[in-house]
Amino acid sequence: MLETDLSTLSPSTSWCNIIMGEEEVLLWSSEDMKSAFYLFGLPLCWRKYMALAWPIAGHLVGVPHKPLVYISMSVIPMGWISAVSLFQHLHRRLGMDRFPLGAGHDDDKEWRRDRKTPITLYKNSRWVQFYLDDFDAPELVDCKVAGSVIGTVSHAHTAQRKAYQRAGVQLSDDKSVLREPTVVRMGAAVDGVLGQVAVPLDKTFVAVLLLLYVLSLQVVLLKWMQIILGRFVRVFEFRRPLLGVFNVVWKFGNVSFAGRLWDSQVSEMIIACCLVPLAYTNLRAPVDPVVTCSDASNSGGGACFSTGLTDRGITVSSSRTADSFFNTNSSTWSDSN
Repeated sequence: MLETDLSTLSPSTSWCNIIMGEEEVLLWSSEDMKSAFYLFGLPLCWRKYMALAWPIAGHLVGVPHKPLVYISMSVIPMGWISAVSLFQHLHRRLGMDRFPLGAGHDDDKEWRRDRKTPITLYKNSRWVQFYLDDFDAPELVDCKVAGSVIGTVSHAHTAQRKAYQRAGVQLSDDKSVLREPTVVRMGAAVDGVLGQVAVPLDKTFVAVLLLLYVLSLQVVLLKWMQIILGRFVRVFEFRRPLLGVFNVVWKFGNVSFAGRLWDSQVSEMIIACCLVPLAYTNLRAPVDPVVTCSDASNSGGGACFSTGLTDRGITVSSSRTADSFFNTNSSTWSDSN
């Protein structure tokens, strides 16, 4: 499988790392490509590798003198093992490449999985993110001016739209978002006023109903348990410590494909249902100054915490060069520490 830009894919759960100040509002801008898998043509030299397995009659495709012919995909085939990596690569080129090929976004403003988050300790942080056919351009804006810019197009959003236009990419108008304080993107509900990110309420509601329904059954199928646990894992991903409630319930599938729930399994599921109101991340929560590390196992474990910064740490943290300092690679950080 092609790797290309796979390491840049960052799921919506990574937005739990957004840090909002008390006087900030999170405004969200986004676009979604229309008919994304039909946009980009593959090179001619790839055609022989993209042929479908079954031949068809030649007269169906304009070559009646040939009884059977193989047809080939000229665009990125949906379901192809390398489709995701190639699509991510092409979309990022439309954003990160310089004019006229792309929108020319700054590298340090891209939200991606393999780098530190582009949020600084200072106000007015903004960034861009590419996830297959989705483009997002959130901004942390001072609450005093947020009302005057809601519904307008940001500079980064404008540059990306122009790049799409030059490349002939059409956008879904009904999915376009222009500096909105509350959005649902990539399966996550983001409230930029309250400062919360979670699974949309309707999806959470369905998960709870399914759990209560399963608890009412005399005999439970393994498939039902897989559905319930899968949905609750998604709900709890935005408050990961809640996943600690599920322990014994995972053993259901190891016993049989259908059976009764144990009392301990029922207890875990009821507790999980009661914990649902906590299944969100508070983006306004302050960063704890205490740094911890821990190691746990069934037979033992350990934990320690920091007591303060070194002299150099104090110097760096009090200067505006902190961002460039922490942007160094791991080896540099290890040596300097």
